[in-house]
Order: sequence, then structure tokens, then C-alpha cells
Amino acid sequence: MSRLQADLLLVMTAAIWGLAFVFQKTAMDDIGPLTFIAARSALASIALAPFAWFESRKANTAAPPRYRTVIAAGGVFFFVGAYLQQVGLVTASVSNASFLTALYVIFVPLITWAWYRKAPPIIIWPAAALSLAGTWLLSGGTVGIFSSGDGMVALSAIVWAAHVVVTGIAAHYGRPLLFTCLQFVIVGVLGLAGALTYETISLTGLMRAAPEIAYVGLLSSALTFTLLTVTMRHTPA
Repeated sequence: MSRLQADLLLVMTAAIWGLAFVFQKTAMDDIGPLTFIAARSALASIALAPFAWFESRKANTAAPPRYRTVIAAGGVFFFVGAYLQQVGLVTASVSNASFLTALYVIFVPLITWAWYRKAPPIIIWPAAALSLAGTWLLSGGTVGIFSSGDGMVALSAIVWAAHVVVTGIAAHYGRPLLFTCLQFVIVGVLGLAGALTYETISLTGLMRAAPEIAYVGLLSSALTFTLLTVTMRHTPA
């Protein structure tokens, strides 16, 4: 895969994520945020499981022990980011949430710089600023009055940035399906534990939110985060 092909796949991924904000918000008309996180992650991990198994069977060597740490870190960062974002969407508008989540465009180079002790190319900074300006314009050219939910979404951007860096590390192990599948297993377990503790899980609510769960679970989770891991072997964080 060339870098251009990888970047074009990331553009498609971003489009799928953008539409997901609408489904993430409407799903909470019927179910709680933790229930939604658990459901989307369970569906994603089930969809990816046979592909991850086949990928592992085709591998020539066993995954090193350090890879388990990377998978665990990916799952924890994803869960924290998803929780902050999902809870924030209860009061944050879709436009505000999309703009505030895009703040991770700024945080990723900073975290990468801190992690690798190597400054990113200078072109990254004006590019990141242009990206944020474009996102602001796409969200209507205004940002509404900030709510507590907006603050949580903004905080999630830092966690999502850390997750992107961890995904970049995982990409070099060459097992994107295994990483993505097991990551969602971790997220699903944490989400279910939280939902059982703090929310009431309703089968009726889950049925009503089924279209949203299907879109976010299959497309915005299983497909896009696999693509993210695959493409990051060919393009930097």
C-alpha cells in the first residue's frame, strides 16, 4: 500500500466516523451511554473474531508478550475516550462534538513528540491548524454555548489522541485484526460492567437502538478501526 492509498482510506474512515456522531447521539434516546458502548463493542468483536482467528492461523510466529500490553492499552484508551465522548453527547450538540473531538488533530503530534522524543515535521502544525479551521467551518462556522458535555468531549480528544499513538505502535506488529478484535473485547467487558452497575439494560431499548448499534458497531468500530491499524503501517500517526 502506498502512503497516498493509506491516506485516502483514512479520509473514508473519517467520513464514516463523522456520520457516526448522529447515530451515537440518537441511540441515547433509548439506551444509556455505557450500554451503547458495550453493545457496539460486542458487535464489533463478534464481527471481527473469525477474521482475527484466520489472521492468527496464517501468522508464522506467535505474537510477542509486549503486544498484549499494547492491546490492553488500546482497549483502555478506547473505553475512556468512548465513555467521555458518549456521556458528553447527552448534552453536547453533534456539531460541537465533532469539532471538539477534532482537537485530537493537535494532540496527536504533541503526544507523538513526547513518546518518541522526536519533533514532528514543521508542516504538521499549519496542517493541524487548517484541519481544525476546516472542521469549525463544517460544523457551521460557530460553536454554541458550551455545556458540561462539551467539556467531556474536549477531554476525550486527548484520550483519542493517545489511542491513535497506541494504534500506530500496534500497527508495526502486523496483526491489525487481532488488535482491533481484542481491543473491542476489552471495551465491551468494561462497558458491560459499567452498564450493569450504573444503568438499567432494557431489551426493548436495545431493539429500538439496533440501527444505531449496527452502524457504529460494524462500520464505525469494526471496519474503521481495522483500517486505522492497517493504514498506520504506511502513514505516520
